Amino acid sequence: MDRTIATGTGYIGQYPPEVQKMYEWLATCPDNLVLFFHHIALHERFALRKRTVIQYVYDSHYDRSRNAAREFIREMEDA
Repeated sequence: MDRTIATGTGYIGQYPPEVQKMYEWLATCPDNLVLFFHHIALHERFALRKRTVIQYVYDSHYDRSRNAAREFIREMEDA
C-alpha cells in the first residue's frame, strides 16, 4: 500500500514534519518501514540499498531464524 502524502493515502501526514520528510521518500525511509509506507514491486531494489525487496524479506527471515536458534541453544545450555 502506498501511504505517502504525494501519491498514496496520506497516512504519513500524521507524523511531525521532520518525520514526514524521512518516511515520504523511499531513499530516506528506514529499511524496516519501506514496505509499510511504500508500494514497490518485489523485484525492485531499494533506493540506497543493494538488495531487492524479496531478497530483503528472505535475509530478514533467515537472520531472525538464526538468532532465535542461537537464543534457544543458550537457553538449553543454561538449563
